[in-house]
Amino acid sequence: MADRTTNKQGGTTVMNTKLFPPYLNLGSSGAAVDALHILLHAMGYGEGIVRDGDYGEATAAAVKKLQEDLGFPEAERDGNFGPATRSALSQINGINVDEIPAPEYDFDTFDADETEWIGSDGEKQTWPPNDDEQ
Repeated sequence: MADRTTNKQGGTTVMNTKLFPPYLNLGSSGAAVDALHILLHAMGYGEGIVRDGDYGEATAAAVKKLQEDLGFPEAERDGNFGPATRSALSQINGINVDEIPAPEYDFDTFDADETEWIGSDGEKQTWPPNDDEQ
């Protein structure tokens, strides 16, 4: 969502997608905030949060409660979703929200026949698209 890094080792390329920018706080907006709303709802901290992509008072209060439950000292419960909060989630709950590892592909042996898949609509998709069908 926010950033991609590429590491090449041998013939294998791995791309990791960063879910969040370094900090989300009051006034932040966009897809990363929407992803945070989904995470907070899934973890039981979504009461009062509307999934609108805006980091408002309800989101900050939910993050403060999360920080409290993660053992943050009161002075450090700022309601900001930053590196310390994400690190605590990873260490305590095993939830790594910093990166989603992508599957590894060996492009040296990539088979062109693997360019077809079933899309979310249940229809066969291809890459590149067949211009005759458009």
